Amino acid sequence: MFKGNIKTVIGILFLGLISMGAMGISAGLSSIAAAYPDVSIETIQTLITIPALVIVVVSFLSGPIANVISKKALSLIALCIFTAGGCIPFFSDSFTVLYLSRLLVGLGIGLLQPLSQAIIFESFADAPSERDTILGWLNSSGSVGSIIMTIVGGIVVVVSYKYIFLVHLLGLAAFFGVLFCLPQDQPVRKKKEGTAGQKMKLPGAVFYWYAVIFVYMTFLHCFAVNLSLFVEGEGIGTAAISGIGLSMLTIGGFICGAVYGKIANCLKNGLFRQDFCSLRWVFFPWPLHTHRFLFMFQVCLQVSV
Repeated sequence: MFKGNIKTVIGILFLGLISMGAMGISAGLSSIAAAYPDVSIETIQTLITIPALVIVVVSFLSGPIANVISKKALSLIALCIFTAGGCIPFFSDSFTVLYLSRLLVGLGIGLLQPLSQAIIFESFADAPSERDTILGWLNSSGSVGSIIMTIVGGIVVVVSYKYIFLVHLLGLAAFFGVLFCLPQDQPVRKKKEGTAGQKMKLPGAVFYWYAVIFVYMTFLHCFAVNLSLFVEGEGIGTAAISGIGLSMLTIGGFICGAVYGKIANCLKNGLFRQDFCSLRWVFFPWPLHTHRFLFMFQVCLQVSV
């Protein structure tokens, strides 16, 4: 399987570890809010959303930059930015420094997300089934990284809110994994002969699914941003409970990602419809309870997504 590219696959999976790193501190938002009583709750919540906005902008720049810098080198630079930016608040009490560090986190992830998929499409261009499998595994890798960051973050933030920023050290593991496993590539400095001036016209369905996924990600970020504040505000539990809840949010992603290749092969064009139909059982019942066990039951429903 993978025709001798197993080392490349491992490198790609290391890249995916931090793909959901923007939500790594979600479990500790209530503790961070308590540490900065003069900062509004709305501003605290933007610590999760501002990296997402940076990711959107930077994602458009990742491709052009990869034309002059090799994808491996750019990946290593992005991982350094993510790790350093995420850990900076551990050494500072300034909220301004914390806020700026979240911009760096978004910058690192924004550079990495398009790169990881581009590497997959280039490495497995002649093997569609393997490509789908690796795309699913990439999603699973991101879920594993998110699970690690949210569970560990929820535990250590009980000691001090500053410790939650150290979860970004996961980027170091990804750095060395990419350094030793991902093969060196050459930057594409110019278009191939005969392709200049050609433009690809995207079908209308692409823009439709852009809009649908935008709405979905809006709900997802609302969930992640408010979960910690909701759990502690309603007396359901501590930040550790929030960490477990947020980690269970991604367990479903890990399971589905691991078998994505087979699912995509079976459902084909109906894959997206089945995904979004299942969401109706996830978000809407969430505000209807405050009991700890019902809360955990609700979070377990995320697995079905």
